[in-house]
Amino acid sequence: MENSFTAIGSSVVVGSCLGGIYGFYDGVRQSGLSGMHGKLRRTQILNHTLKSGAKMSNALGSIVVIYR
Repeated sequence: MENSFTAIGSSVVVGSCLGGIYGFYDGVRQSGLSGMHGKLRRTQILNHTLKSGAKMSNALGSIVVIYR
């Protein structure tokens, strides 16, 4: 049981990091193409980062729960 919690927790953290990195890249790219500046651009990048990180961490955590 301890190994399961370790595997699930680490996959959630890894998924969050990978999703956050991709979301940051996508947020910078999308806001740059839209011509956003200042606070609006910063908020858009933050939204992309958090949404993508949460989505990826939930997906990887669920996969590990199913296969563990």
